[in-house]
Amino acid sequence: MSNLLNLRIAAFGESRSGKTVLLSTFYGRMRSASFIKSRGYSLVANSRAQGNRLLELYHQLESKKFPPASLEHTLYAFSLMVNRLNQVALNIEWDDYPGEWWTTDAVDAEYDHERETLPWNLLHSDAALFIVDGERYKEGGHHYLLKLFGKFREEFERQRIKMELEEDAPAPGVMPWPKTWIIALSKCDIFPQTYTAEKFYKDIVSHQDIIEEIDLMKEKLSFQDANSTFGERFLLLSAVSVQEGVPVVSTGKGLDLIPALLFKASLEDLKNKYRQNAKRQPPNVTKWIESNLPLFGRFLGVNRFNESIRQQAEADKQSADVLSEGINLISIPLAGQEGETLYYESI
Repeated sequence: MSNLLNLRIAAFGESRSGKTVLLSTFYGRMRSASFIKSRGYSLVANSRAQGNRLLELYHQLESKKFPPASLEHTLYAFSLMVNRLNQVALNIEWDDYPGEWWTTDAVDAEYDHERETLPWNLLHSDAALFIVDGERYKEGGHHYLLKLFGKFREEFERQRIKMELEEDAPAPGVMPWPKTWIIALSKCDIFPQTYTAEKFYKDIVSHQDIIEEIDLMKEKLSFQDANSTFGERFLLLSAVSVQEGVPVVSTGKGLDLIPALLFKASLEDLKNKYRQNAKRQPPNVTKWIESNLPLFGRFLGVNRFNESIRQQAEADKQSADVLSEGINLISIPLAGQEGETLYYESI
């Protein structure tokens, strides 16, 4: 099998929910010398123009100016690099697009096709962030959530019908849409410092109509015995805080958890693909993991993962078991003080 993991990220969010600010701040932080030195890995844009564009937006935020809203769809491509290793560890694609495309009709025929195909393309990503606008949530409460979930569920149903009409239904056990979903509360800096991802989850499920909406959403996103994780994972995010009407980048929250969450998602996707293909052409997952031990160690900052995988391999465990161990251990960075506050899994 290839030595590379390829991961496409979809961010589902309305206009002004923070998608572009999140992406540019995430990239800017991972390009900083202090981050690369302390974390041991970095993100590099494959396109010089795209990298410069994101850094320009990031430095604009550092200059206390909000960037303009996105006016067109852009698929950004990145390589995740590990210090002192001459290899690309992970290929990442991330879509940015105008959020109003979810709520308004096109006025320019040039964009009709792109608007029509964007939901389909996003739903064929590997992992998804479902963005809840913290400002709107604080103002509108559970009524805002009902409206938000209902709006996107209708779009997902529309895309599901499209799939069935095209007779492109997936085989049993195959997950054509993202299996990993993280419900992310953006602009979390406007909530009290004691507000946690677990509290966010409990606030949501305290309303029966929200629980029903999440269950129905999960049903629409699942296929036969391939189930979506929608409604199970929650993250608090704040790319910037707003002080006296201007953005402050240094107070970002949750951004440093994203690499570990994405890497965990990629391992889960790999495990899912392994189970689908095990009888036909089983990939040597154990060998792949052994060849990428330095990368796992960088994410965890400890040798526990490396030793555990070696023990699994020596015991001649099945590749799916080795991946399960990897998924469990990649959660270590999420269990620290920041992780316990800003990230929560309900099961």
